[in-house]
Amino acid sequence: MSGFEVESHSQISLTSRSGNSTTGIELTLQKPVTSDVDRVFAVSITYSHNNEEWVAQLATQLESLYGRDRIGYDRFHPDLFARPVTHTPHWLERLYGHETELIVVVVSEQYLSGEYTKMEWELVRRVAMSDPARILFVTDGSVSPKELSGISLAGQMSMVEHNVESVVRGIKSRYIEVRACGGP
Repeated sequence: MSGFEVESHSQISLTSRSGNSTTGIELTLQKPVTSDVDRVFAVSITYSHNNEEWVAQLATQLESLYGRDRIGYDRFHPDLFARPVTHTPHWLERLYGHETELIVVVVSEQYLSGEYTKMEWELVRRVAMSDPARILFVTDGSVSPKELSGISLAGQMSMVEHNVESVVRGIKSRYIEVRACGGP
């Protein structure tokens, strides 16, 4: 009979039992285990530049909660987000699929119709289908829920009905929920 036991955040023991004898291997990790996956960004924001002023306010407030390095926002990390278009789909898939805990999607007509943002939208849809808790949609009032068909809208806020501070509270609440469920 084999066993797997976590003795502490940084120590894992593997044991194998056969009859009355036990053999084991002890492995000590360099850093504490905090979740299944360590992600680069707490929150990433995908948006169309028609909402840039509002998103800048949102990002600034999120920065005060999580720090600039933990916010996936093109204005905070211009070198990271300035990628050749030919490499962008793979990079975005990694960003949204593996490197971000919570994705905030600022949805507008321009977001759904722009060449670059349509590509982002398709990648976000994939994450939303497999892990909807990791997505929070913020609509600008120009898009109806019908246009978001096929996606759970449980995580949706409207920038028309909520000010930036209220949306930040919603993001913080959703982030806590995602982390409480064992992290993404």
